[in-house]
Amino acid sequence: MSRILTALSQEPPVRVVREKTADEELADSLAYMAGELLTSMRIGGASIGSLGSNLAERGLHASRELLVSRLEQERPDDFIVADPDRELLPLDRVQRVWILDPLDGMDAFGCPPRSDWTVNLALWERGRGITAAAIAQPDNGGIYSAADGLLPPSPAVGPRILLVDHEYAPSFASAVGKRVGASLHEMGSVGARTLAVLRGDADGYLHSGAGPVWDTVPLTVARSAGLTVVPLESGRPDRTQTGKTCTDHVVCTPEMSGPLLDALGWVAASG
Repeated sequence: MSRILTALSQEPPVRVVREKTADEELADSLAYMAGELLTSMRIGGASIGSLGSNLAERGLHASRELLVSRLEQERPDDFIVADPDRELLPLDRVQRVWILDPLDGMDAFGCPPRSDWTVNLALWERGRGITAAAIAQPDNGGIYSAADGLLPPSPAVGPRILLVDHEYAPSFASAVGKRVGASLHEMGSVGARTLAVLRGDADGYLHSGAGPVWDTVPLTVARSAGLTVVPLESGRPDRTQTGKTCTDHVVCTPEMSGPLLDALGWVAASG
C-alpha cells in the first residue's frame, strides 16, 4: 500500500421524476416474477424438507430459465449473460446485453428463514452503459429499481455496522471497522448487502476480490439511490475500473463516506 491515497470524487445524485422506459419496466417485471418463483419454490422445499444446497441449485436454474425465456420472447435481438455462465460476451461486438444474477445468495436461500438473497438484473447498451437495473428481495422490501433514482435517507439507528462477505472478507476490514467504531457483520449476497445499506440496516459494506459481471448490478442501483460507491485498488480508493467485472469496492451512506475513506487512508498509510 505504498501509493498515495486518491479520493474518488462523486457527483451528488439528483432525484428526477420521470416515466420509466420500456426496458426499465421489463427489468422490474422480470425481477418480480423471478422473486415470486423462488419464493414459491422455497415454501415448497420447506414443506417437504428439501432445503440447503439442493434447493438453492434448483432455484438458481429455475430462475435463470424463467428470465432467459422471457427475455428471448420480449427482446429476441438482445444478448444475455447469466450466472452460472463463465464466458463473457465480447462487448465490442454487441449492442445490448442483459446481465442476470438469477439467485444472489444461494446459501441464504437454502436456509429459511434467512432473507439475505436477491434477484439482480440489468441491461447494458453500447455507448450508454447500464440503462436499466433492478433488484428483487421478496422477503424484505420487494423491488428496487435504478429508475427510482434518489431515495429518501434511511439513517442507521444504533451502533455503526459494516457488512462483509462471509467467505471473502477483506483483510483490512477489521482494522477499518475499529477505526470507524463499527462492528462487522457477515452477509454473502451483494444485492442483499446493498439493500441493507439502503434501508439503514447497515452503514456500508466492504467488498474484496474481483467478481463476475453480474455483481455490478447492485452498484448501479446503489449509485442511483444516492449511496456512495468507491472502487478500491488493494484496499484503497482508486480511479481504475474495468467496467466488465466487479472489482474491490466500498458502498456506504453519504454520512459514512468521510469516516470510511479516512479509515481506508489510515490503513493504506499504515501498510
